[in-house]
Amino acid sequence: MNSNNGVDCRRSHGGKRAGAGRKPKWSFEDVLAVGQMCEGRWREAETATVIRNKEVKFSEQSEIGSLHRSARLVPIGDRGAWLNSEAGEAHHDDVEVEIEFLNEAIFGELSQNRMVSISNKPPWGTRKIILEEAATKFCIKVKEASNLWEAYRRLEHDQ
Repeated sequence: MNSNNGVDCRRSHGGKRAGAGRKPKWSFEDVLAVGQMCEGRWREAETATVIRNKEVKFSEQSEIGSLHRSARLVPIGDRGAWLNSEAGEAHHDDVEVEIEFLNEAIFGELSQNRMVSISNKPPWGTRKIILEEAATKFCIKVKEASNLWEAYRRLEHDQ
Protein backbone atom coordinates (compact mmCIF):
# COMPACT_ATOMS: atom_id res chain seq x y z
CA MET A 1 0.00 0.00 0.00
CA ASN A 2 1.27 3.44 -0.84
CA SER A 3 1.04 6.30 1.57
CA ASN A 4 2.57 9.11 -0.41
CA ASN A 5 -0.42 11.30 -1.24
CA GLY A 6 -3.74 12.18 0.37
CA VAL A 7 -7.21 10.73 0.07
CA ASP A 8 -8.88 14.09 -0.25
CA CYS A 9 -7.02 17.33 -0.93
CA ARG A 10 -9.72 19.40 0.77
CA ARG A 11 -9.24 17.80 4.16
CA SER A 12 -6.91 19.63 6.48
CA HIS A 13 -4.50 17.89 8.80
CA GLY A 14 -3.42 20.99 10.68
CA GLY A 15 -0.99 23.82 10.02
CA LYS A 16 -1.40 27.01 8.01
CA ARG A 17 1.52 26.57 5.69
CA ALA A 18 1.25 24.48 2.55
CA GLY A 19 2.40 20.93 3.33
CA ALA A 20 2.29 21.46 7.09
CA GLY A 21 0.55 19.05 9.43
CA ARG A 22 0.10 15.31 9.58
CA LYS A 23 0.43 13.50 6.28
CA PRO A 24 -2.49 11.28 5.21
CA LYS A 25 -1.92 7.59 5.87
CA TRP A 26 -3.55 6.20 2.72
CA SER A 27 -3.28 7.20 -0.90
CA PHE A 28 -6.22 7.67 -3.21
CA GLU A 29 -5.23 4.47 -5.04
CA ASP A 30 -5.31 2.51 -1.76
CA VAL A 31 -8.83 3.75 -1.03
CA LEU A 32 -9.98 2.83 -4.53
CA ALA A 33 -8.39 -0.62 -4.53
CA VAL A 34 -9.75 -1.74 -1.16
CA GLY A 35 -13.07 0.09 -1.51
CA GLN A 36 -13.89 -1.27 -4.94
CA MET A 37 -12.99 -4.80 -3.91
CA CYS A 38 -15.20 -4.59 -0.81
CA GLU A 39 -18.11 -2.93 -2.64
CA GLY A 40 -17.96 -5.56 -5.39
CA ARG A 41 -18.08 -8.40 -2.87
CA TRP A 42 -20.95 -6.65 -1.02
CA ARG A 43 -22.95 -6.32 -4.24
CA GLU A 44 -22.32 -9.98 -5.05
CA ALA A 45 -23.66 -10.89 -1.60
CA GLU A 46 -26.74 -8.69 -2.16
CA THR A 47 -27.43 -10.33 -5.52
CA ALA A 48 -27.09 -13.80 -4.03
CA THR A 49 -29.46 -12.83 -1.21
CA VAL A 50 -32.11 -11.57 -3.64
CA ILE A 51 -31.90 -14.76 -5.70
CA ARG A 52 -32.16 -16.89 -2.55
CA ASN A 53 -35.09 -14.88 -1.15
CA LYS A 54 -36.96 -15.03 -4.47
CA GLU A 55 -36.50 -18.79 -4.53
CA VAL A 56 -37.84 -19.11 -0.99
CA LYS A 57 -40.86 -16.86 -1.52
CA PHE A 58 -41.92 -18.03 -4.94
CA SER A 59 -40.95 -21.70 -4.94
CA GLU A 60 -40.74 -22.92 -1.35
CA GLN A 61 -43.36 -20.78 0.41
CA SER A 62 -45.82 -20.78 -2.48
CA GLU A 63 -46.45 -22.30 -5.89
CA ILE A 64 -46.68 -18.95 -7.66
CA GLY A 65 -43.39 -19.58 -9.50
CA SER A 66 -44.66 -22.81 -11.05
CA LEU A 67 -47.95 -21.11 -11.96
CA HIS A 68 -46.07 -18.40 -13.86
CA ARG A 69 -43.88 -20.99 -15.59
CA SER A 70 -46.99 -22.87 -16.77
CA ALA A 71 -48.52 -19.63 -18.10
CA ARG A 72 -45.35 -18.87 -20.06
CA LEU A 73 -45.71 -22.20 -21.87
CA VAL A 74 -48.82 -20.87 -23.62
CA PRO A 75 -47.79 -19.16 -26.91
CA ILE A 76 -48.13 -15.36 -26.75
CA GLY A 77 -50.62 -15.25 -29.63
CA ASP A 78 -52.89 -17.74 -27.86
CA ARG A 79 -52.80 -16.18 -24.38
CA GLY A 80 -55.85 -13.95 -24.86
CA ALA A 81 -58.04 -16.90 -25.79
CA TRP A 82 -56.39 -19.05 -23.10
CA LEU A 83 -57.17 -16.48 -20.37
CA ASN A 84 -60.84 -16.52 -21.37
CA SER A 85 -60.94 -20.32 -21.40
CA GLU A 86 -61.73 -22.56 -18.44
CA ALA A 87 -58.02 -23.41 -18.00
CA GLY A 88 -57.10 -19.70 -17.97
CA GLU A 89 -59.75 -18.91 -15.37
CA ALA A 90 -58.56 -21.81 -13.22
CA HIS A 91 -55.01 -20.48 -13.53
CA HIS A 92 -56.17 -16.99 -12.53
CA ASP A 93 -58.00 -18.38 -9.50
CA ASP A 94 -54.92 -20.39 -8.48
CA VAL A 95 -52.75 -17.26 -8.71
CA GLU A 96 -55.24 -15.34 -6.54
CA VAL A 97 -55.14 -18.10 -3.91
CA GLU A 98 -51.32 -18.07 -3.90
CA ILE A 99 -51.21 -14.27 -3.56
CA GLU A 100 -53.60 -14.47 -0.60
CA PHE A 101 -51.43 -17.20 0.92
CA LEU A 102 -48.25 -15.13 0.45
CA ASN A 103 -49.87 -12.05 1.98
CA GLU A 104 -51.06 -14.07 4.96
CA ALA A 105 -47.60 -15.62 5.40
CA ILE A 106 -45.84 -12.24 5.15
CA PHE A 107 -48.27 -9.87 6.88
CA GLY A 108 -50.03 -12.37 9.15
CA GLU A 109 -53.45 -11.36 7.82
CA LEU A 110 -55.44 -11.36 4.62
CA SER A 111 -54.53 -8.44 2.41
CA GLN A 112 -55.18 -7.25 -1.11
CA ASN A 113 -51.53 -6.28 -1.52
CA ARG A 114 -50.21 -7.57 -4.86
CA MET A 115 -46.62 -6.45 -4.33
CA VAL A 116 -44.09 -8.47 -2.36
CA SER A 117 -40.86 -6.99 -1.03
CA ILE A 118 -37.72 -9.02 -1.36
CA SER A 119 -34.90 -8.12 0.99
CA ASN A 120 -31.42 -7.68 -0.47
CA LYS A 121 -29.65 -7.39 2.87
CA PRO A 122 -26.84 -9.96 3.03
CA PRO A 123 -26.70 -12.31 6.01
CA TRP A 124 -25.25 -11.14 9.30
CA GLY A 125 -21.47 -11.40 9.32
CA THR A 126 -20.98 -10.74 5.60
CA ARG A 127 -19.21 -7.42 6.22
CA LYS A 128 -16.76 -9.06 8.59
CA ILE A 129 -15.96 -11.78 6.05
CA ILE A 130 -15.40 -9.20 3.30
CA LEU A 131 -13.13 -7.11 5.53
CA GLU A 132 -11.07 -10.17 6.45
CA GLU A 133 -10.67 -11.05 2.76
CA ALA A 134 -9.58 -7.49 1.96
CA ALA A 135 -7.13 -7.46 4.87
CA THR A 136 -5.59 -10.72 3.69
CA LYS A 137 -5.44 -9.67 0.04
CA PHE A 138 -3.87 -6.25 0.70
CA CYS A 139 -1.73 -7.31 3.72
CA ILE A 140 -3.35 -4.82 6.11
CA LYS A 141 -5.27 -5.05 9.37
CA VAL A 142 -9.03 -5.63 9.38
CA LYS A 143 -9.58 -2.22 11.00
CA GLU A 144 -7.53 -0.55 8.27
CA ALA A 145 -9.58 -2.34 5.61
CA SER A 146 -12.74 -1.08 7.33
CA ASN A 147 -11.39 2.49 7.39
CA LEU A 148 -10.44 2.33 3.71
CA TRP A 149 -13.87 0.95 2.77
CA GLU A 150 -15.57 3.73 4.71
CA ALA A 151 -13.32 6.32 3.04
CA TYR A 152 -14.33 4.87 -0.33
CA ARG A 153 -18.02 5.05 0.57
CA ARG A 154 -17.60 8.69 1.65
CA LEU A 155 -15.83 9.37 -1.63
CA GLU A 156 -18.71 7.76 -3.58
CA HIS A 157 -21.27 9.69 -1.55
CA ASP A 158 -19.54 13.02 -2.22
CA GLN A 159 -19.59 12.46 -5.97
